Amino acid sequence: MNVSGSIATNSRASVDEIKKRAEMCGVEFYSQNDQFYIKTSSITFVQQLVVEVELSETAVKFNAFIPELSGYVFLALVALGILFRMLSIGIWSIVLLFAIALLLGIRVRYDKRLFQLMDQIVPKSARLVPEQAGSEHLKWISNPNVCPACGTPRNEYSSKCTSCGLVLGKGGSVKKIVNHSHTGEKSVDISYDYTSE
Repeated sequence: MNVSGSIATNSRASVDEIKKRAEMCGVEFYSQNDQFYIKTSSITFVQQLVVEVELSETAVKFNAFIPELSGYVFLALVALGILFRMLSIGIWSIVLLFAIALLLGIRVRYDKRLFQLMDQIVPKSARLVPEQAGSEHLKWISNPNVCPACGTPRNEYSSKCTSCGLVLGKGGSVKKIVNHSHTGEKSVDISYDYTSE
């Protein structure tokens, strides 16, 4: 059964730096026919695992075939087949659900361990760092009268920003705060009387 994933990067990660970090983690990093591999025994209990690594401009992708997972699935199917004859349908259904949950838990555990290993190996300098909002952007985001992307005043009848084209939502749902009063607030009390004719 395959376990795969990726770690986003800003640029193509350096092979030398990945090799150095892999050696620091105690795993073997090697290349063969322009393809990179990591050999480790820290993920599975039984054997060494070969992880195929692909380096691109936007990510470090990894994929590993873990035969233990296939073995667990096979053993679970055999056990469920035997128990099907011995147990009632209700109890067998509960055992089936438990077996599925157990197999998913094992799969998630292997997936997590592989991701943690790759997370240690991929250099921090190549990681994708999301853009951080500056103080000006934070003011725009907190002000409902301006576009949160560029700061242009919002048109309450348009669903897009007139400057950058950001979709802001439905035109009728824009809450525009406008104070037309030059003398201050004025409150008006309105009451309705119901009279029957």
